[in-house]
Amino acid sequence: MCVISVVNVVAYCIMWRSQKLSKVDALQRYQKTMRLLAGPFVLVCAWRAAFPNIYASRVTWYDSMLCSIFISRMMATVAEVCWVTQICMALSHVDHGLRIALPTQLSSLHRYTQVVAKVSVGCICVAELCSDFGTITKSGLGFLLEETLWGVAFTLLLPAFMHLTLALRKLPREARTGQKCSATVFARSSMLVIFGYLVWQWSCHVPDLYRSWQTQLEDNVQYYSFGPGVWDALTERHASRSFDTWKPVLLWLIGYFSLGVWTSLALMCAPTVVTAQDGREGNMDLHLPAF
Repeated sequence: MCVISVVNVVAYCIMWRSQKLSKVDALQRYQKTMRLLAGPFVLVCAWRAAFPNIYASRVTWYDSMLCSIFISRMMATVAEVCWVTQICMALSHVDHGLRIALPTQLSSLHRYTQVVAKVSVGCICVAELCSDFGTITKSGLGFLLEETLWGVAFTLLLPAFMHLTLALRKLPREARTGQKCSATVFARSSMLVIFGYLVWQWSCHVPDLYRSWQTQLEDNVQYYSFGPGVWDALTERHASRSFDTWKPVLLWLIGYFSLGVWTSLALMCAPTVVTAQDGREGNMDLHLPAF
């Protein structure tokens, strides 16, 4: 994980320095925002790969404050909100381009996509607060609500990506590509990944978390209140390098710190629909969607 993270950070720096920004103001702001949003996710994942921990059990790799559960959770809150904002901003921007290219065909779907992009970011913000609550108190309810809200957000996003995928087929090939990141690849891959994620989320992950929370209730587990919970999350560490301890989360951690980060790096390329007649990306009157 550490090797992958070093490669990710180097790739982020190279992509930042080599990216060619559009001369169109709105597109340039979009490109800059996308690469700024990628930074926290790339760097926080690198930190967490070097100093891994498991929130609820307070298991850490090192007995060091660098592995503090509380610090890791707070950084993850910022990073994950940035990542989802990246996804939703790209969705909103590509949809704006489609509205310009296909103005008579997308009125209702355009409104849905723009609204759901903003709602999903808000949903994830609340989900992260629920995760913070679960980490601090050790209550399974916090983690259940977190993953339920992640599932709700991406359930809302799936029809928007399906709409993009179908609408982009109506455009000529040259209109679907901006910089090195194809709007078509973005829409199709997002749709497929989200569909697979939702099948797993609603059939396995959320039900498992619900059962874990019910087990806590049946066992009369005592939760921490806020103040003592913050202190416990900040200072309690059970250092372990046993494979059996880390085995249940190892596959998830590797995927999260590799594939998850690669999606953020790919989004730095800022998928765009080319709508101007002369082949420039975007439109001089196109405004960056506000979040």
